Amino acid sequence: MNVGPYKLLLLMALFSTCIRGQQCYQFTSVAGSGFGPAATLTVSISSLPPPLMQSDGVAYNLLLPGNVATVMDASGTHTLSGLSEFFIAISSQEFELYISGSQGGVEIILAGAAFSPPYALPAQLPPLSLYSETAFNGSYTDFDTPVASITNNCGVPSCSSILNGGISPPSLSGSLVGDPTQILGSFTPNSGYTLTEAASLCGFTKFDWQQTVMHLPDPSPYCENNTDVTRPNPNPYCGINFSPPFPIHLTSLSAPFNDPPPNGYTYGFFHDSFPFYYPQATLENVCAESGVFSCSVPVVNSAGTTLSFFDAPSDPCISGPLGLPSTGYLVDPRKCGYNVSAQGEFIAFTTHLAGVQSDGSAFDLGLGYTWKSNFNGLNGGIATTASTGPVDPGTGTGGIQVINVSNTTLYSYPTASTTPTLRLLTGADVAITASGLAYSRVNQTFVGTLNIRSTSESAIMGPIQIVFNSLPSDVSLNNATGQFAGFPFLTLQDVGSLAPGQSVSINIAFKNASNVKINFLPVAYAGSFN
Repeated sequence: MNVGPYKLLLLMALFSTCIRGQQCYQFTSVAGSGFGPAATLTVSISSLPPPLMQSDGVAYNLLLPGNVATVMDASGTHTLSGLSEFFIAISSQEFELYISGSQGGVEIILAGAAFSPPYALPAQLPPLSLYSETAFNGSYTDFDTPVASITNNCGVPSCSSILNGGISPPSLSGSLVGDPTQILGSFTPNSGYTLTEAASLCGFTKFDWQQTVMHLPDPSPYCENNTDVTRPNPNPYCGINFSPPFPIHLTSLSAPFNDPPPNGYTYGFFHDSFPFYYPQATLENVCAESGVFSCSVPVVNSAGTTLSFFDAPSDPCISGPLGLPSTGYLVDPRKCGYNVSAQGEFIAFTTHLAGVQSDGSAFDLGLGYTWKSNFNGLNGGIATTASTGPVDPGTGTGGIQVINVSNTTLYSYPTASTTPTLRLLTGADVAITASGLAYSRVNQTFVGTLNIRSTSESAIMGPIQIVFNSLPSDVSLNNATGQFAGFPFLTLQDVGSLAPGQSVSINIAFKNASNVKINFLPVAYAGSFN
């Protein structure tokens, strides 16, 4: 299988994105192949400009006159100066690597069977059974060599090293007196990568935010669009509706749920963005924070290196000091069912960086912010969770408190699955109930149980993870499986799936050295965090 210069020139016209890093590939053969015993073929190429990637993410190529390559195989080390061609091509049908040099004469070609792109180079290569053909010292020897593994040994950053630490401290503002009412956060990849480059190196098409309402108090003013004509009228909530389909009234039982929800809010914030916070199809043209006359902060900056998010939620149904209603509530008490919440209530959120997968699904990377708001006024004259502008001054009290900033992901690439799955289990999927906690003098722990009951109409496939969101930092979960987004989680053991109506109970135990109040929001996910 030879690759001619014409193919290089053709693909040169198709590039649009550069991937940084020195090229160094190591191919480990299997025993009994052309190399004889199991051996390693290492190809190192130094001082390269970036390789070029086709706009659809499936082809790379580079011409390297005057460069140097080092090739090591069973017969020794071969140094090539005056390297004339270096070519990498990826398509839906094959993977090829082609090198030729004027000194010593070497040709290395590796080809593989079909796989699902995109794969990012040079950090990741497809795990295929490949074959090589080599020629050294002017004499061409042709043999097939099954390749057992491929690694990159030149220190190109892993996906996690590009992501970890990229979340900025949140910026809270929006109030000259009292608590802040708006939050602004951002993600910037490490090592100077653009968002597109970092996403490609992590196996995604791009990044977006995924926001979740973790806790919602009753009564709630929020409603979701609906097309199901069988749903009942939520009167007095969700405005005046004379005929179906009626909106879906979101309540405490709905939480956790994606923000915005699947059908979008009735007040219109990016109704087509689910399962993301912003519509990923037009992400580069979306404004995160709106100014008076223009966009103050775009979701993606002009350099394509920073992804921002903004929010200024408002819930006029949350009671104020002494349990009294806010000015925002008095504007239209009907939206709150003519009642306010219990004292001390709040809305809890997580806003996490999410990878956009090739099928359009989201993968929560566990990087981002856990926060809550008890602002009980209005935003643009209405109640909002997701928003792009500031709250209405003088309509309420309260504000935003950041609980945690997570800067470490469990995700690694490549994954065992071409499209890894991780799905938030909403209030429509499961109901989680925590028992009271009792102190065990024997183990010096606070012990209890957690019951997880499926409320879904179909089976929920495992593995199922339970995250103890907002658990105080002074409290530790004894039997934790690990940490996700800064909080401990448990994997339900021996639970391959949950059938409709099925319940599972697990034992939980906490260490509480500081004797603080143990509060947490249990949140379930189906899938793996890595």
